[in-house]
Amino acid sequence: MKRVPLIKTFLLSLISVLWLSLPANAQAQILNESDTLFRSDIFKIIAEPGITLSTVVIKQSSHITKTVNNYIANASKKRLSGFRIRIFFDNKQDARDKSLNLENSFRELYPGVGAYRTYTNPYFKVTVGDFRNRSDAMKLFKEIENIYPSAFIVREQINFPPL
Repeated sequence: MKRVPLIKTFLLSLISVLWLSLPANAQAQILNESDTLFRSDIFKIIAEPGITLSTVVIKQSSHITKTVNNYIANASKKRLSGFRIRIFFDNKQDARDKSLNLENSFRELYPGVGAYRTYTNPYFKVTVGDFRNRSDAMKLFKEIENIYPSAFIVREQINFPPL
């Protein structure tokens, strides 16, 4: 059995305790906003007043705050093996413009799904989604296959899903 370092155990325990002490509206705000934990300071969110104007006061070393924020920032940069759907793959003269237009139109149609445009010499590619397994990717694929008839599922390094 792999041993979890003490600092990770402490941080996870701290986050769990803080989560349970949050007012319901603050928990809902965190869950409803995409990537909230990656983009903002969790301790600022916790300190915001709740529905009844109750607040949580945290007295701790600044080292703990920095450590938790660094841990969250580093976790958001990690990637794992998963699946995406490639909706564009071309190397023609106008491929750059087509890929940009396709990426923007996809983002408008599916604002909650990540869209990624890459260039691997000589091809411009647009892939969408961050799926841990093929069956989850297949659900979106079935939904978009009429709009993007040349789409197909590919194995790629994906971003961690939001907390």
